[in-house]
Amino acid sequence: MSEPNEGNAEVDILPELLITNFDDPIDAIVQSTYPNLLLQYQNGQFMQSRAILASTDEAVNEINDYVLRLVPGEEREYYSADSVDSSEINDAQAFDTIPPEWILPEFLNFLKTSDIPNHKLTLKVGTPITLLHDLDPSRGLYNGTRLIVTRLGQFVLQAQVMSGENIDEPILIPRISMSPSRSPIPYKLVRRQFPISVSYAMSIEKAQGQSLDSVGLYIPRSWITCDQLKVAFSSVKSKNGLKILIHEEMSHTINDINAVFKEVFENLNKMKEVFLNDLSGVTSKSTVKVRITRLWDTWNINKRKGMISTDMVLMDEKHNYIHGTIPSRYAHLFKNILQEGKVYEIDTFTVSKNKESYIIVENNTSMLQFSASTKFTPEEYDDGKIPRYVFEFVHFEELDKRCDNRAHADVTGIIIDITPTEERTTVNGPTDIMSLYLRNESGDILKVTLWDDYVSMFDKKLEKYKHATLEPNVAIFTSMLVKQFRGEIFAQSSMSTTIYINIDIPEAIELAQSSKYVL
Repeated sequence: MSEPNEGNAEVDILPELLITNFDDPIDAIVQSTYPNLLLQYQNGQFMQSRAILASTDEAVNEINDYVLRLVPGEEREYYSADSVDSSEINDAQAFDTIPPEWILPEFLNFLKTSDIPNHKLTLKVGTPITLLHDLDPSRGLYNGTRLIVTRLGQFVLQAQVMSGENIDEPILIPRISMSPSRSPIPYKLVRRQFPISVSYAMSIEKAQGQSLDSVGLYIPRSWITCDQLKVAFSSVKSKNGLKILIHEEMSHTINDINAVFKEVFENLNKMKEVFLNDLSGVTSKSTVKVRITRLWDTWNINKRKGMISTDMVLMDEKHNYIHGTIPSRYAHLFKNILQEGKVYEIDTFTVSKNKESYIIVENNTSMLQFSASTKFTPEEYDDGKIPRYVFEFVHFEELDKRCDNRAHADVTGIIIDITPTEERTTVNGPTDIMSLYLRNESGDILKVTLWDDYVSMFDKKLEKYKHATLEPNVAIFTSMLVKQFRGEIFAQSSMSTTIYINIDIPEAIELAQSSKYVL
C-alpha cells in the first residue's frame, strides 16, 4: 500500500457509488439491487445475477424478512428440532454447572450462528436460497451454492441450481442435523433443519467466490473491516454494478477498525492486465485474461482421504500457458463459476514456483495459487484469440527419458486395441484397470493403462463414437506417468489425467490422415 495505515482509517467513498436519497434504508437498498422485483421475483436468471451484502447478520435477517413480506405468494414456515449433545462434554460435573434454562428448547431455538440455519425458516416459491452444508459434491451442491425454491413440501424442499454446469437442475433438499463450528454456548448444539438460508441478502463472508452483475452493499454502521470490503468488491463484476448504502448518520465515509485503504476502492476500476510470461513478482493489482483449456479435480490416491485441489491449465492471447490450482478448502466456492473452455479475467492470486514433485506444465517454471479472495470474471464475448486446447506431447520414442520422472507426459495416438476391464485388489481396495494400445504416425505402438475412474471416463467418451464412421479414433491422454515393466515402456493414468477423443486440433487431424498410410 502506498501509505501506512494501522488501526483505524477513514476513507471517502466515490459519490457515484453511494445511495443517499432515501426514507427507508432497507427499501432503498432492495429497490436499487432488485429493480422491478415484483415482476422478476420468480425469474431465476434475474435473481442469480444479484444480491445484497450486509456487514452484520442482524441486517441480513432484517432485509430477507422485508423482501419476503414484499413479494407475492403463500409463505410456509419450517421449525427446527434443537437438542444438546451431552456426549461432547467429558466432564459430567461441568455439565451440571450449566444453568438449567440453557438446555430448554425455547433457549436453544433462540440461538443463531451464521453457519447453521435459524430455528424458524420462512419460504415462498421463488425464494433464492444458499446451501449451508455440502449436500452432494458430485452434483456441484456445495456449501455456498445458490438455488431458487420451486416447491415447498412438508419433509423436503425442491429447488433449482441458479448457475454453473448444473444450472436449472431440480434437486431435493432434506432436513439434516447440523452443529455450529463455533458454539455460542459451552456445549454442542444439534439443530435438525433444512441446510439453507434465504439469500436476497447474505453476509459478506458468504459472497466469497461469487461473480455478480449487481451488488448492494448495506452498512448499518459506519465501520467495516478491510477483509469484508475486499470480499464485497471482488464479488461484483464492475464498478457500475456496485451501490453502497451507509445508514448511520448519513455518513459518506467508512471508518475501519482494521484499516481500510483507498486502493481498495481504486481496485474497482480496471486493474493492470498482464500476460502469463510477465508474472514474475506480480502484485495482487494485476489481472490476467486466460482460457481454461483443461480443468479437473485432483484426488488423493486413497479417495477416503478426500480431494486435494481443483486444478487447471490456463492460456493467454500470446499462447503462454501455466498450471493453476485451488486448494480443496476453497474449491467449492468456484464450482458453479469455472467451466473448461471459457475465457476469464482473474485477479488476486499468488505466483509460486512449480512443484518439482508434481509438474503439469513443463514449459513454465511458475504456477498460480488461488484462494477465497480470487475473482474469476467470465468474458461475455469470446473473440477466439486464445486457443481452445494446449498440450505438451511427447513422442513415443522419447518416453523412456520420462520413466519414473515427476514430469507428467501428454500422449496421443490412434486407438488400435482395447483390452477388457479387469478388477484388481490394491491397498486401497478393489479397483478397475484397463489397457489399450495407441499407434503414432510412425507406426510405433504405446501401451496405455487406465485405473479406477479413468476406465469409466474413457468408456463414456468412446461410447459416442461407437457407431461412428470408419475413420480412426484419435485419443489424447494428458498428465500421464511413464512407467517401465519387464523392459516395456508404458503410460499410466495419474491423479491429473484428462482424456479427449477426436478433438479438432492439427495433431489429431494429421494422425487420422496418416493412418491411411501406416500398415
